[in-house]
Amino acid sequence: MLGVQYDSIWSLVIFVICMFGVGLILELVTKSIFVLSTRNMTEKTKILFIRIIIEFTSNWLVLFTVDELMNSITLSVQTEVVIAALLTAIEIIFDDDDKENEETINETRN
Repeated sequence: MLGVQYDSIWSLVIFVICMFGVGLILELVTKSIFVLSTRNMTEKTKILFIRIIIEFTSNWLVLFTVDELMNSITLSVQTEVVIAALLTAIEIIFDDDDKENEETINETRN
């Protein structure tokens, strides 16, 4: 249905663990790129658009890399794109919630 084929449940577990590992390394790079590319921008929609592009590309690159390195699991390109889009949306939503919570806490302290 989604274009996912795997040999065993352990293949999925290893796939997810590898995704976290590769994603952690790549996120350090992409966060730096995002901060440097939006440092002098003030328009929030443009910053959000750039963030979506960088996050999506990063997520897709992680999925693609781990998929290509593992022989026991295969994802179709459509599945990679859908998962990358979902991960991007989830990351942005939860990260924005964290920032709002921090701002609320800082306002109550002052």
